[in-house]
Amino acid sequence: MNKEIVIKNIETNPELTEIIKNNASKIDKFYSEKLFHHFFNSINLLQTIATKESDYGHNNVPRYEPAYGPGGIYFKANHVKNLYEKYGKDACCSYSSFQIMFITAFELGYRESPKALANDSIAIHWAIKYIQNRILKFNPLNLEQIFDAYNSGNFKDKNIPKEYISDCLGYYVIIKEYNETLIKTIKEQIDIYTMNEIELDFMIKEIQDTIKKLNQIEIMLLKKKG
Repeated sequence: MNKEIVIKNIETNPELTEIIKNNASKIDKFYSEKLFHHFFNSINLLQTIATKESDYGHNNVPRYEPAYGPGGIYFKANHVKNLYEKYGKDACCSYSSFQIMFITAFELGYRESPKALANDSIAIHWAIKYIQNRILKFNPLNLEQIFDAYNSGNFKDKNIPKEYISDCLGYYVIIKEYNETLIKTIKEQIDIYTMNEIELDFMIKEIQDTIKKLNQIEIMLLKKKG
C-alpha cells in the first residue's frame, strides 16, 4: 500500500481516527505506571495496526482463523471448544478494524457476543488491553517487537512475521509524518488566527480613538455655535 492510499484511507474514516484519539492515552497511562521507556506515539501505533489489519477500517470484515476451529492447534483448549459450541465459527474469527480475535478478547475478560466485537468503539478497548497485557507487559525494546507480537502473539519466540513487521514499520513512518504535518498545519492556523485577533483589536482601538476625536470636534463646533 503506497503513501497516498494510506493517507486517503485515514482521511476517509474520521470516525475511526476519533475512536483512536479518544482511547490512545490508555497505552500512555500503562507505560507511565510501569515506568517503561516510551519509544512510540500511541495514536500512530493504533493507526498503523488498523492500517495493516483492515486498510484503516475499509476492509474490516470478520476473518475466520482455522487454528481455533475443529482440528486446529488451539481447538483442544476447553474454553475454545466451549465457545465454538456456543457460537460456532463466529467464535473463531477476528473482528473490527484492529482484527482482534474473539477468543483473545474472551481470555482478556470480554463476555459479549463475537459479532458485537465488530464495533470499533468496543473492539479498541480489547485491542489496547491485548497490547498492554500480551505485549507491553513484557517490555518490548522496539516497534519491530510490538508488531511481531500483535501478529504472532509473542515477540520472544522464533516465529517472526517479517513481511507483517516490514509493512507496519513502513506505515508507521508514513502515519507519523502525516500526523506531524497535520499538527504543524493546525499550529500555523492558530498562529494566523491569533495574529488576526491582535490586528482586529488594534483596528477596534483605532476606530474607538477616531470616534472619540470626532465627538470632541462635534463638542467644539457646538460650543462655537453657542
